[in-house]
Amino acid sequence: MSEVSRSASPPDAGELDAEAVAALVNGSHDLAADGRMDEAVRDLRRAVPAARRLFARDPVRHRTVLVVALRNLEGRLAATGRAEETVPLLREIVEATAGYRDEEVANGTRDALQSHRIGALTRLARRLRAAGDLDGAIAAATTARDESPRPADPPVPGDAAKVERLVACELLLGRLLEDAGRVEESIRVGESAAAHARLCDDTVQLADAALDLGLRLLAQDRLDDAAERLRQAVEAYRDHAEDPGRPDARANLAVAANRLGVALSMRERDGEAVPYFEEAVRQHRRRDAADPEVRDELAGSLRDLAVCLIQLDRDAEAVAALTESAELYRPAARDGSRFHRRRLAEVLNRLWRGLAILGREEESASVKAEWSALAGVSPSP
Repeated sequence: MSEVSRSASPPDAGELDAEAVAALVNGSHDLAADGRMDEAVRDLRRAVPAARRLFARDPVRHRTVLVVALRNLEGRLAATGRAEETVPLLREIVEATAGYRDEEVANGTRDALQSHRIGALTRLARRLRAAGDLDGAIAAATTARDESPRPADPPVPGDAAKVERLVACELLLGRLLEDAGRVEESIRVGESAAAHARLCDDTVQLADAALDLGLRLLAQDRLDDAAERLRQAVEAYRDHAEDPGRPDARANLAVAANRLGVALSMRERDGEAVPYFEEAVRQHRRRDAADPEVRDELAGSLRDLAVCLIQLDRDAEAVAALTESAELYRPAARDGSRFHRRRLAEVLNRLWRGLAILGREEESASVKAEWSALAGVSPSP
């Protein structure tokens, strides 16, 4: 959280001056660090009205005081599960970081508060989306994207932070546009994000942009374009799969490899697809097996791998992958999950056929009976 610079301002009787506001804001950091979040919020609720009064009295002098007080209160409320209370505060930050006086532009106040403004707009977009206001979320994300500083062409030292912020805004906007069904717009924004990401040395951000765009293109059956982007993502994530500072890289590598396999398989390039499905499986195995989401992703990648292997007449390998996939789906399916029952039925339907091809008739019959009971299908003789 930000801190407020301490500078005195003559208070009215009974009012907090700028120094007192700064003390409350800065003291809230210590309270929060000690786990005394309610007390931190209490002090910030005292600081914000005082900062508003100071700002109304002298915007040039006290704009930063107000923005930092609002940012800290918003952050503490979000951290304590009260995100719904933050939307008015975020709107106020956005309003307070506009309409600068000429002297504020000259003295650097506008530039100093720009990151607060962009951050507030992006957080506002996410919270409006969570509240169901998709149009409002898109408007906020669009403003954040449009107002984000652009890097030089070619980039100069110090542009990496600009690129990172701009790409993050574009990724957010692209996802919101996709949610709104504005797919072509979302693809154009995704292409811009990927182009900007290539300007800096952060290969993970390039991978994120390429993955985002690749998934969108795949959903539109633009298979060759999707494969190109997903291959970019795979190659970039591989560089960071072992990096403890990039905890999402391994999970995203697994997703990118799996979807690249899907794109290739849909183009009937199954021989090329298999190594990517296998890579997805390997990466999922290295993640937390106790996490239900990881188990589902591993089961899904095994199923996708098996489908591809079947097309290549590699039936023994396909059966092994389907057997493991079924084992992963069974616990949740037995607990009544509709999603897992459907997935398990799909896997079992392929598995009993594969076992039959291999001549393992007894096992095939057992699996077929399980599939029939699950799918509500009467087993044929």
